[in-house]
Amino acid sequence: MVSVEYFELRVLSGKNHQLNDLLVGLLAEIGFESFTDDASGFQAFIPTEQLDNAAMEEILETHAKDIKFETNIIPPANWNALWESGFEPVEVNEKCVIRAPFHPAFNDGRLELIIEPRMSFGTGHHATTRLICRALFDTDLKGKTVMDMGCGTGVLGILAAKLGAAKVEGIDIESWATENAIENGTANGVEFHGETGNADLLQGRKFDIILANINRNVLVADISAYKASLNAEGIIFLSGFLTTDVELISQVYQKENFSLLNSSSEGDWNCLVFKL
Repeated sequence: MVSVEYFELRVLSGKNHQLNDLLVGLLAEIGFESFTDDASGFQAFIPTEQLDNAAMEEILETHAKDIKFETNIIPPANWNALWESGFEPVEVNEKCVIRAPFHPAFNDGRLELIIEPRMSFGTGHHATTRLICRALFDTDLKGKTVMDMGCGTGVLGILAAKLGAAKVEGIDIESWATENAIENGTANGVEFHGETGNADLLQGRKFDIILANINRNVLVADISAYKASLNAEGIIFLSGFLTTDVELISQVYQKENFSLLNSSSEGDWNCLVFKL
């Protein structure tokens, strides 16, 4: 039972996927924790006490000036019940689908990731999650050690484990996110080691692969920690940033002797894969 009051923002943008993905990413950066979508657009949720109303209005005014929106205050309630009313399965690609425990199994041969999001970011509804998921399918993960930075629901690390990674760990600044990731790992039959904190926790540890779906500022600020914790020829997957940030991030990482292996995009969002 969630014991806090939540603020709901309902954006009536219809199925404008490119705009919706942009707004979801920007709202996540100012603290919105959870998102659902339907035919009318999407809904975003944040604890009322954490809402920066001015920042929210600036995003809407800048990027969705002609889009109608509604707001609502949600009293303390069962968060899972709210999700069950609006959370739809997500098709990542022809090989993978993300669904919640309350959705029926697809049973069509695709890999199914069972993710109960609670209050965590990372359900596959946002393009950045899908981009890294797709890139993981093009990577040999067998026997690799993986760190999922800003793990949220743990969906990226869980997929890595499903694709053969030997050990998967995750770090998130929110304790309820790491708890959620551990629970989701168990639901998917994999072991997910989650810790609460930031890139400081990487000190003295080594991984073959780092997954970092965060935002441009963090990806740039934490590059030294990422580099120090990657094994020789380690690979890092970056997302959470817009097309306008690709050049900056590429320059920063290449300056630190990372080589670009692959890049992909969906709408205005991008994923870059570098090798050390």
